[in-house]
Amino acid sequence: MFTFSTLGVSGCSRMSFSTGEMLLTSLKYESQFDSSISRSTIYNSFLEYTWIQGGGLPLPSPTIVNLGTLTTGLNCRRILPPSNISEEIIAVDYPSSLSYTVNNPSWLTGFPVVPGSHKGSITLTDHRDNSGHDYVKIVWTVDFIPLGWLSKVAASFLTNAVIPRFIRNLVSLVNTNNHNIKKH
Repeated sequence: MFTFSTLGVSGCSRMSFSTGEMLLTSLKYESQFDSSISRSTIYNSFLEYTWIQGGGLPLPSPTIVNLGTLTTGLNCRRILPPSNISEEIIAVDYPSSLSYTVNNPSWLTGFPVVPGSHKGSITLTDHRDNSGHDYVKIVWTVDFIPLGWLSKVAASFLTNAVIPRFIRNLVSLVNTNNHNIKKH
C-alpha cells in the first residue's frame, strides 16, 4: 500500500501481491468554508453550480438526463461532455452529504474502472480549529477499483485533474456570494 498527501489531497491504493489484482483506490480532497456559510448553502451551491452547471470547468455544461429530487438531487443523473461519463446521485443526507456513482465506466469514457466499483461522496461537517475559529469542512472522496495499473493511472489522472478544480471553483463562488450578501 502507498499513500500520498499534499495540500488537502490524499489517496491510497492496495494491490493483492498474491494475484497482482488491483484493489480499492481511494482519493480524498478537502477544503473549508467560513462558518457564517451554512451547510445547506454549500450543499445547494454544490448541487446547482458543480453538479448541474458543470462547476466552472472550461467544457460544455453537463446534460441533465434526470433531475431527480429537486431539493436534494437524489437520483439526479448527468452526462459529462466530452467523454459522455454518466454520473448519478445515489444517496443523500441533506445538507450533510451525498454520494454518486459512475454508471458507464470504460476506456471509451476515459474512466476505466470495474463496473459498479466507483463511489464518490461529498461530506460537509462543522469544525473548530485550535484558535476557536469555526468552519465548515468539505471532503470529497472518490473510491474505485481499477481494471489494472494503466487504468488506475488513467482514472486517477482524470479525478486529480477535475475534482480539485471543482472544489476551488465552489469555494470561490460560495465565498464571493457570501461576501456580496454581507455588503448589502
